[in-house]
Amino acid sequence: MFKINKSSIVILVISVWLVATIGSEVFYRIFYLIFFSLFFSIIWCILSKRNITTNQEVDRIYCTTDEEINLQTVVENKSVLPIPFVEVDKIFILENDFKKEYFSLMPFEKVIMDNKINFKYRGIYSLGPIEIKLWDVFGIICFEKSVDIGKSIYVYPKIHYIDNLNLPNFRPLGTHKAKSSTNEDYTSIRNIRGYVVGDNLKRVHWKLSAKRGELQIKEYDISGTNSVNIILDMTEVYKSFDLEETAAEVCISIVEYLLRNRVETTLYVVSNKLYSSDGKNINDFKKLSNLIATVRAEGSIDVIDVVKDRIKLNKHSTILYITGSISSEKLNRLNKIKEYINNFYIVSCDDTEEKHSDIVYIVNSIDIKGGFMYEK
Repeated sequence: MFKINKSSIVILVISVWLVATIGSEVFYRIFYLIFFSLFFSIIWCILSKRNITTNQEVDRIYCTTDEEINLQTVVENKSVLPIPFVEVDKIFILENDFKKEYFSLMPFEKVIMDNKINFKYRGIYSLGPIEIKLWDVFGIICFEKSVDIGKSIYVYPKIHYIDNLNLPNFRPLGTHKAKSSTNEDYTSIRNIRGYVVGDNLKRVHWKLSAKRGELQIKEYDISGTNSVNIILDMTEVYKSFDLEETAAEVCISIVEYLLRNRVETTLYVVSNKLYSSDGKNINDFKKLSNLIATVRAEGSIDVIDVVKDRIKLNKHSTILYITGSISSEKLNRLNKIKEYINNFYIVSCDDTEEKHSDIVYIVNSIDIKGGFMYEK
């Protein structure tokens, strides 16, 4: 796309008219001067447009909200012709405080612009397209160029490190004692005893056996892990983006805690449709956090129907339901589900609604940094 200075066109038309009507040598010279100036300006700008390049780099493509990222924009003239006037706009489309940049470029010169950006809300943000305008030396013609960068920044909710997540039974969420030795915790030795015929030699404590002169066997603590179902309500229940972000931060922090402690976790995000992902340890954290970061609050799927119809439940299921707001009517329906599920916990992030004794209220996501204790 290009624009021509209207005054130049007007002068050219007037000179043509004067040449046609009067035919004076002076007017011919004026016509040729204007015509060839316009012609050379067009050629100049076409070559400049082809040979100007731009690119953007960030110091990292993964970050959390409110983290600052360094953004570097490079505009380079790869032509032998100077570009007398360059305007760069939309360095980053979401930042309104970025002003347009104006400069000139000598042959093979490049200009580097450094900016800092931060994100208030989670999501995937694209770099570019950058809008560039070029003017010729006479200021007659302007060419516009849009450059697609083709890079994205992944912004996750802030993660608050949770030390513990104790619920009514005063045990870590998702764990229970098991009777079967197949669920022994090999990181925790419960007892040392003498060898008995039939014991597995892999259990021998060799250093202590050498010291005592007889085989000693390690006995481990026995524990098991229940899978935890987390339901993040991302339907149209949020009064603001900040409330939605709080719920996302609460959810991602709990998911990180569970996977860090090797608790099998299934995440359901309910929005305009049902999204789900699961993980067994911290290595699976990225795929669950991607789900939390990319799904926005929209749609009106009945979350309770999801609980009843989509999740395979039994009496010992553990469900943690996180929402931005909960009405009395919805709470009554959820409480009916709690009648046949031992571990059903509700977390609300709305501090304006009427308080209920059987709901955990986390109105500021930093509140869960040290964990929380939920008393019925």
